[in-house]
Amino acid sequence: MPTNKLSLMKRVSRFVGTEIFPVTKDGETVAGTAQALADFVAPIAAQLAPVSQVAQDAATASEQSHQASAAAADLSQGSATPSELSRQASGLASGLADASRVAAAGSALNAAASAQAAAAVGKVFATVALGIAGTANGQSFSVLSADGQSLVVYLNNAGTAAELARYYTKGYFDAMLDKSISLTGSGYAYAIVGALNRVVFGIRKDGQLVGKFPKATIGVANGLSVSYDQNGNAVIGLGTQQGILPVGSAQLDQSKAGSNYTGGYVWAVAGSSNRIGVGLKADGTLIAKYGISVGVANGLSFVRGADGTYRLALGTIEGKLPLGGHYMDTTQPGAYGAYLWAIVDANGRIALGIKRDGTVTGKFNVTVPPSIPLVYQAQQIDGAAYGVFAKQVGNLTQLFAVKKSSGAITQLTSTGNNVNPVWSGDQANVLFASDRNGSPEQLYVPITGGAKNRVIPYADLIGWGDSMTAPGSGYFDTLLAQPAMAGRVGTNQGIGGQVSAQISQRAGGLALTGSVTGGQIPANGSVALTGLNFIQNTNYSVDAVIAGVPGTITEHYTVANSDNTYTFTVSPSYTGPAVPVANPVTITPTSTFYPAGSSGVPFTTTRNRIHSIRIGANDIGKVGYSQATTLANIAAVVDRISSYYKWFFVMGVSSAYGNQAVAQGGLRADEATAQLFNDQIIALN
Repeated sequence: MPTNKLSLMKRVSRFVGTEIFPVTKDGETVAGTAQALADFVAPIAAQLAPVSQVAQDAATASEQSHQASAAAADLSQGSATPSELSRQASGLASGLADASRVAAAGSALNAAASAQAAAAVGKVFATVALGIAGTANGQSFSVLSADGQSLVVYLNNAGTAAELARYYTKGYFDAMLDKSISLTGSGYAYAIVGALNRVVFGIRKDGQLVGKFPKATIGVANGLSVSYDQNGNAVIGLGTQQGILPVGSAQLDQSKAGSNYTGGYVWAVAGSSNRIGVGLKADGTLIAKYGISVGVANGLSFVRGADGTYRLALGTIEGKLPLGGHYMDTTQPGAYGAYLWAIVDANGRIALGIKRDGTVTGKFNVTVPPSIPLVYQAQQIDGAAYGVFAKQVGNLTQLFAVKKSSGAITQLTSTGNNVNPVWSGDQANVLFASDRNGSPEQLYVPITGGAKNRVIPYADLIGWGDSMTAPGSGYFDTLLAQPAMAGRVGTNQGIGGQVSAQISQRAGGLALTGSVTGGQIPANGSVALTGLNFIQNTNYSVDAVIAGVPGTITEHYTVANSDNTYTFTVSPSYTGPAVPVANPVTITPTSTFYPAGSSGVPFTTTRNRIHSIRIGANDIGKVGYSQATTLANIAAVVDRISSYYKWFFVMGVSSAYGNQAVAQGGLRADEATAQLFNDQIIALN
């Protein structure tokens, strides 16, 4: 028996595109034209061979089915002989078996119909009526169509046959295919051709599906183009010439790299006259006539060179830098006598020059504070007991002191650059210039080492006093509000009711002592203090150091607790152990006193400020008043100013209405007492 595989038979169907070519599925027509057939066949192309086998089996089943029907008719009419009945019964059984195979083969074609076909195994009937009679409601059965072209699957729906699916037989496809045209050598395994023998739809041997499918509509612009290759594939390109890309009315030419344009160009965008608009050279330089506009002044120039590059320059003559109407000339080293280069005015006179020996020459306007020599000097000084020299440490310049009697060396500085050392008048301190705080300033340090403080104080202020200074009632805030004081920082340390000793204690002018409860400062936390000699009658705090441990002393004052209580809280920065102490201990304040919710200003800052001092008014008239003691307390505040040049002013105290006698509306008992108060005020001032 010859093969019926479409891929081997090279069958060609003669088909005209306008003809109806029905393909149905689940009782509905899904294909009627060549294009619709192509859409339908594409997903099942790989199953064409099994379909042809189903078609052959269906034809055989059709013939056997007819024989079975004839046998049944003879049987009902009683016209068949026993031997004929036997032969027809055998054919009927064979037909039923073939029909069963058709149903089974159909199940491989469609997954949805396979379940229905499986339900109909063994239930293939000669007629629809026999199928209804031989199945129950809801079951399916199959009947070969009257023309033998398809196997129809029905559903018994309450005694009515509802068509579920239709599978075409070999006879159907044989009627459609023309075997007279060979596809040998064409590359096609299967094809549908039109009246002029042109392929409408085909499947190549490599499985590729070929057809004249509708071309996609693609809109392009700005130099893009669309074309179609011999297989109908859309091809999008930049322009229409290989290697030449359109750029508006110009073009980007890569077709002959380096040959079309002289000057070492790899490619270029050229206009209609073949002039380069943008070009890339072999060294990577991009050349173009950029629309660049740069405003320049004071001797700067901005020009485009002959090679197309742009340059920003100082002046227009190489080696001569313009300086307003003058210039700095480096074109002729040595042209100005002993000078390597010079800044020359319009008349050729040297304003600033550098000589061959490195000397900088010019008319410098340098202002130096008293006792400080000019900046340009030797970086070492010699004294009676010590010498001082500068030395490079890493990338910074530091100062060192050497003791002549022993040769011992002490490093005096370690932060920033420190240069130009000079002696103080008594050679106890070294004055020098430093940039440690970001800008040049003049500092000094003891010759034996220690704190570095300013030579001249900051322009900011700190005010020490009582209620005549205190915020909201004293003169200090009014002073800072004056226009001449704009930009200056002020720290108000006035506390009402305090005597000069208390104020001097707060400024660090008088020694502070007290006792630590338990004789030990803890490594962290707080400890109570007693026996303090600076009773303040406030709820202020102050940063201080006790036995080398930094912390904060806080006073807890109430009217009922007239003796006050204090606590010392160890600073979180302290990482050492607990420290035993021998009471009483010395207490060293390191900041201004401050109320709760704020913080003190470090003495390292305030002691380098201008000091305003107005104290002593509350000493007047007290039992045991001593003008000498009040003046000593004022001097102690001045002594704690850290700047080398101490800038301060002491303001006199003034009388008040309360210092008048009661008879005159004051608080003093009589005229003699009032006079005593006023005499003491006059004497103190």
